[in-house]
Amino acid sequence: MAESRRGIGSRPSAMVGHMTDSQVTMVGTALKVTMRYLHFPVGVTRPPKGYRSVEWTCGVCGATLPITVASITLARRRRIWRGLGGLVLTLCALSVLIATTAVANTSAAVADWLDTVPVWVMFPSCMFLVISAITGAALLVLAWHDDGVRIPRGTPRRATHPVHSAKQVERMRRKARRLAHRSGQTKTKSNTP
Repeated sequence: MAESRRGIGSRPSAMVGHMTDSQVTMVGTALKVTMRYLHFPVGVTRPPKGYRSVEWTCGVCGATLPITVASITLARRRRIWRGLGGLVLTLCALSVLIATTAVANTSAAVADWLDTVPVWVMFPSCMFLVISAITGAALLVLAWHDDGVRIPRGTPRRATHPVHSAKQVERMRRKARRLAHRSGQTKTKSNTP
């Protein structure tokens, strides 16, 4: 199988991470959680059809985890459906918010009616629309990173061995280099031969 559209090829680009460190720090009044991972490739070819389940062994702790890899067709289909779902959810929520605002601002009768509606009725409905828009946007991001590699729910050690896309891994590495550079932890070349 050749490299397919949108980066889904015969070998998954997703990587399984092993959590090496996690830190919780206070930033103002909020908690900041920092997690560091060592990433390892899945190393399995995709099946021609359906799913393939394999046992993957962590290169750090030796834990074996069941991993399910989808075929190119199924991985692409899942990406498309997640993306469409997120797009529809986001557009519906935003269009209802915009339409409600436009009608309330242009119609005196609707504006008078909205003045009589208690806040405890309007606030939950507005929050539902905002949460729907945020959830839709999150689905769009998940669809962008989906590579068809899964660790089944309920698997022990799943929390310390997450699946990250190649894009996420590269972003984490850039962020780690940037933070190391800021704190002066970058390696310098030695002048000794």
